[in-house]
Amino acid sequence: MSRRKISSYKNAVINDLLATPTIISGIDSQSSGYEKDSKETLIHNNIFPFYQISQIQTNADTYVMFKISIRNRTRAAINYVFVELSFLVVAHHSRMMMSIDDESMTRIDYISEELTDLFDSNTKYGTGTLKLVENDEDVLPNNPDYLCRELVFRTIDMLTDC
Repeated sequence: MSRRKISSYKNAVINDLLATPTIISGIDSQSSGYEKDSKETLIHNNIFPFYQISQIQTNADTYVMFKISIRNRTRAAINYVFVELSFLVVAHHSRMMMSIDDESMTRIDYISEELTDLFDSNTKYGTGTLKLVENDEDVLPNNPDYLCRELVFRTIDMLTDC
């Protein structure tokens, strides 16, 4: 596996997120200094390429965190790479409700649906097709003021550079 595959995938995910106006408007940050023409301010303020919100985040806001896991397996002398792309969408309870076109919904559900539209059946990550395999709602552990939804997408990538 290429040493840069994880970094390459993470950069591609960030680019996909920043290029999707519905996800950006769903985050609708009030605390990161976000301006409509400067989406990059959301990176490491509201969008994190790892599963942790910075300790300096004290504002009631909305966050999208993601991680990529890659597992190598050999079956019948063929090497496979299993790629897993996970998202954790987190919103403070005071920011949960939103409305689009007179339809009321929760912010974490809206962003999760947009992420599903963007990544389910996506072939950009590996040679296979990403498939949504988990979609769970919860309360953020150790902080009941935040609600979250975790999405997990999986694919199988043939290992070509062994």
